Amino acid sequence: MQNPMQAKDNSKDWWENRYQSKTPYLYPKVPSDFLLEFVGLLPEKAQVIDLGCGEGRNSVALALKGHQVRGIDFSKTALSRAEEMAKASGLNIEFRKADLDFFIPDLMSFDAIFCIDMKPSPTLMKNMLRGLRKDGMIFIEAFLVKAMRQTKELELFECFKPGELLKHWAVGPNFRVVYYSELKPDLDREKVQIIIQKTEML
Repeated sequence: MQNPMQAKDNSKDWWENRYQSKTPYLYPKVPSDFLLEFVGLLPEKAQVIDLGCGEGRNSVALALKGHQVRGIDFSKTALSRAEEMAKASGLNIEFRKADLDFFIPDLMSFDAIFCIDMKPSPTLMKNMLRGLRKDGMIFIEAFLVKAMRQTKELELFECFKPGELLKHWAVGPNFRVVYYSELKPDLDREKVQIIIQKTEML
């Protein structure tokens, strides 16, 4: 059985290697379809944090819509590209390098937290909720285990099992599930999407 800490270390190395192996960008510069579909739920000039921001495509898209964005990632290569993308778009976005497994957002400071194309740990998901203001929302999109049959570019530690993400958010005194879906939106690679809203302060 694989050591959980080793899996986390593998995840960091895996992402860094992926970014370094593809130039100039690993991902297209266009933002996630999930983000584009639901960004209208945000209030004007929202305070937003983009966890696992990677090369910045979603951070830039959010900033272009007038939101105040902070991008967080553990890949030095990805963050360098994110800064270049923001600069090319004439944007001033704060990008920061941090260990996402233990990252703690500023308490009750954000209207929205995005985590796209990354599997957040249970600890990180708990910390996300702490970082939200009342009525703030968490947007998570990640790959399902079944997607590993559709591409060689995924590893088990980056994928949720069917129903796993919903089970994590099934019960809570201060949040509600706004939206949940398991689908094939990205090149037939199966993904899970969830939106959580904080309903009260605890």
